[in-house]
Amino acid sequence: MDHQEILEKWPLMGAFWLIEDPCFFKNNELQCEKAAKKATSKDTELLADFAKASVADVRWKVAENPNTPVEVLEALASDGHSVVRMCVAENLNTPAKALEALASDRHGIVRMDVACNPNTTTKVLEALASDEGSNVRMCVAKHPSTPVEILVKLADDPSEDVRKNVGHNPNTTVEILVKLADDPSQRVRENVGKNPNTPSKVLERLADSQDDYVRQGVACNPSTPVKVLECLTNDKDGMVCIEAKKH
Repeated sequence: MDHQEILEKWPLMGAFWLIEDPCFFKNNELQCEKAAKKATSKDTELLADFAKASVADVRWKVAENPNTPVEVLEALASDGHSVVRMCVAENLNTPAKALEALASDRHGIVRMDVACNPNTTTKVLEALASDEGSNVRMCVAKHPSTPVEILVKLADDPSEDVRKNVGHNPNTTVEILVKLADDPSQRVRENVGKNPNTPSKVLERLADSQDDYVRQGVACNPSTPVKVLECLTNDKDGMVCIEAKKH
């Protein structure tokens, strides 16, 4: 279905968008894009028609619309255009079955969005934890549903960004945090300092770090002992002092 056929089926759509922006009347494709983006939960039939549009830009507006029906998102998950599939992977209404199919997409950006989607199952997250793309593994390390055994594995990942997200994950265990507290990366240690699960003894040690950002992470942590915070209120770094005084 091309954009002209869509406009013929939905004749009032052009007039509606004309009121808001006359330039859209000069380009039917842009009219359809804007209508697809603004369609509400009452416009399910319109969204279903737009999902069949020959123009990829229109289909991806459907794919990213939070009101797009599940069955339409499932159909768009096999779209030939990678940006459309990426938008489906990002959509919070996309069901687990469609996300599982997209987890093996040839484009890393699509797999990354699957790893970030809260509807992604543990089974899929486990598979993506071994993905060749560090950006994909980074999202798995950050995901709130990633199981502990996968976080243990990712704590040894060669990518600093992956380990950093493990240090930030609220499900990361004390054992993992103790290990990451000695990570060579300042960014990883900073996130360990921020994590409420980090034990007091580790926070005390990180509070003596030579790195300002690591100490600032400790100063932000709601689990940091009072005596440590008191010391940090007199820190040589101004931002550390400010964060410590907020408690």
